[in-house]
Amino acid sequence: MDAVKPTPAKTTTPAEELKEFVYRVSHDLRSPISTIIGYAELLAADHADKLDEEGRRYLNSVRAASQQLNAMLEDLVIYSRIGRAPDAPGVGDLGAVVERGRQWAVERVGPRDAVWKLPSEWPKVHGVQSELQALFGFLLANALQHNPKPRPRVEVSWHDEPGRIVCAVSDDGPGIDRQLQQEVFRMFLRLQPTPGGRSTGMGLPLAKRIVESHGGQLWLESAPGHGATFYVALPKKD
Repeated sequence: MDAVKPTPAKTTTPAEELKEFVYRVSHDLRSPISTIIGYAELLAADHADKLDEEGRRYLNSVRAASQQLNAMLEDLVIYSRIGRAPDAPGVGDLGAVVERGRQWAVERVGPRDAVWKLPSEWPKVHGVQSELQALFGFLLANALQHNPKPRPRVEVSWHDEPGRIVCAVSDDGPGIDRQLQQEVFRMFLRLQPTPGGRSTGMGLPLAKRIVESHGGQLWLESAPGHGATFYVALPKKD
């Protein structure tokens, strides 16, 4: 009888191993962080009136820090899944992708009385729909987070170019100096504080990685005092 040959072990690259490690660690840490957030919320709801001003300040600091850490872990999970999401690439409606990203951005940033300007018609786009949703979620959250105006304005538009769809996400925020425009794509970098400290410094770098994993491009046009526009170019598929 012929001996049964063992199945060769699947080899993984160092980059894949790192992504797997990041996913496992960030996934496992989210449970205890959720517990901390939950108990902090209960403490605030049921016992805040029994604390003095200093105690309430401490409690609010615990809540803000735990929510910040939870957002960072969420972003790390997204990072670990770029290029290996469970849903296969397919064709979807860009409008539906942007709307799901917008809802996620509003939930992440918190209530803002924003003015949204969106197209009435949208093209189809090819890609991993969950990743594209995260891409626009990060861009729209960025447009809200860094705008100190009481009613930030966010506009999304798109146009056809040969071989690709180009989508623009514009805001009327403070803008970014030309010398700093490439810095915003560096992981964990925050150029300025954000209200509530909600920014993780990972949104734009992750957006760039998602675009590039789809064979596209992400770039920025901005000037201080004149807002910012992020352009997403995604290749068309026959």
